[in-house]
Formats: sequence, structure tokens, C-alpha cells
Amino acid sequence: MLDDALKSQLKSYLAKVEHPIEIVASVDGGNKSQELLALLNELAELSDRITLVVRHDDAHRKPSFS
Repeated sequence: MLDDALKSQLKSYLAKVEHPIEIVASVDGGNKSQELLALLNELAELSDRITLVVRHDDAHRKPSFS
């Protein structure tokens, strides 16, 4: 989803992050939710400081993340 140049830039930026980041994604089985999860997974793979938590229990806010 992200091109290699952007991933490289993000990885450099995220290396400077000092505190853990938790991304909470509210998703369902739809295409938009799957696209969002793919993007968030790519971000989480760029730094060991990022944790992705996936929730399926917020029916009114799918897909979304905070």
C-alpha cells in the first residue's frame, strides 16, 4: 500500500519516537476495513514502538482508528 520511499521516510521518523504508540482500529469484514488494516499493519511493522489493537465491537465506527 505504501511505496518504498514513503516507508523509508516513515521508518526514519518513527526511529525518533521515544514513547510507545497504540493504534486501536475498529473494523468489520468490509473492503474498507481490510484496506485500513493493511495500512495500519504496514505502519506497525515500521517500528517496534507501535502496537496495533484490532477491535470488532464498535458497530457505529467501522472502519476507524484512534
